[in-house]
Amino acid sequence: LLDYREKLENVKTNLLERKVYDIEQKGSLEQVLEVFERINTKNTKLSIFDIMVAKTYRKFPEGYFDLRTYYKVVNYKNAVKPSYFENLETIDFDKVTMKVDESFMLQLTMIMLNKKFKATEILKIRTDALMENTKYLHDKFHFLIGFMNQQFGISKEELNKYQPIMKFLAAALSHFDDIDMERQNFLKKWFWNTLLKNRYPGAQNERIERDYNAIVKYQDLNKCLEVLVRENTRTFDIKGIAEDNIKLIDAHYSNRSQQVYRAMLLLVKSKKAQDFYNGLVAVKSGAAAHRLEEHHIFPKNSTIGKAITLEFKDHRYSDIINNVANISMLTKETNNKRIKNKPPSVYITDFENQYKAEGKYEEFLSIMQSQFISPDMIEMLKKDKFKEFMVARTKLLHQQIESLCKVD
Repeated sequence: LLDYREKLENVKTNLLERKVYDIEQKGSLEQVLEVFERINTKNTKLSIFDIMVAKTYRKFPEGYFDLRTYYKVVNYKNAVKPSYFENLETIDFDKVTMKVDESFMLQLTMIMLNKKFKATEILKIRTDALMENTKYLHDKFHFLIGFMNQQFGISKEELNKYQPIMKFLAAALSHFDDIDMERQNFLKKWFWNTLLKNRYPGAQNERIERDYNAIVKYQDLNKCLEVLVRENTRTFDIKGIAEDNIKLIDAHYSNRSQQVYRAMLLLVKSKKAQDFYNGLVAVKSGAAAHRLEEHHIFPKNSTIGKAITLEFKDHRYSDIINNVANISMLTKETNNKRIKNKPPSVYITDFENQYKAEGKYEEFLSIMQSQFISPDMIEMLKKDKFKEFMVARTKLLHQQIESLCKVD
């Protein structure tokens, strides 16, 4: 009875006594919605997606069009039919997961259909256009997320972290008739320059639109790249790096939300990084034992890790133990069961000996090279030479940056 009365009180307070504003506004639907957005700030403001759900809701002979259901069709992993309503009969929507949030789906729709980039353009999306392009949007969207996974190792779980990147790729992939080797190379160079050299520091929609206009303007994609990379805003100055003059890439595990740190993780994955012990290519999802994890090569809580932290306490690189040059990607099982807080001189020597005993030493070298660790660097690890290792791996990571970003 008490619970019932509380619910009645909630209904009374939140619904019956809620103040309603009656405003007469003449003009088109877009103008009315714009005014509504501006004044609807006293309580919870509707999102652009909420507004578009209402705006696109339509009755057809076959039933009602609902935007939320529509995007479940677009996110459905298997093939879909051109007719929106036919898909409603065949898809089990309880098993459909959204790859990105719904508001961002609207932005991708606006870009793929209309090649527009300003948020206000979303309000111009029509129900008929959505209905006519159900299969087109589904196929382009899945091609986009497949391209990002295959070319850059970005899993479905990570897509929301790369929204500006996705906007341009959505425009480019829907602009090109097909993705031949030249176009694929262009998109890869564009991606690494944009991500690593920070081409989108602000006013992202304007920059994305400029990039799209450039690929429309230039037939020669190399020329297009030359123009685009002029907007690079980040450089990696490691010239003169040495043990007594340490220079590092400013990306740290202690600041994992940092854009450049996420970029560097993708860089490490660009060689299909394999687990030190079992050689598995780490993945973001699936069995926990095989899932990607970031771990320190010189463990932070090991005896040597604590000594390193103390040594660099007052150094300009006081957080050197967390620098990306000291980060590898391992399975949790390898880290927890075989490394724990052992120094590299113990666990790397142990791994190496096991591979040698099985006659697979070349495989061990290949595994280490997949994580930017050369044979010379293995010897450094076996002797716990931290400074020497950090210098060598920073150089190797920098070489990969320049290789991926270089415009031929």
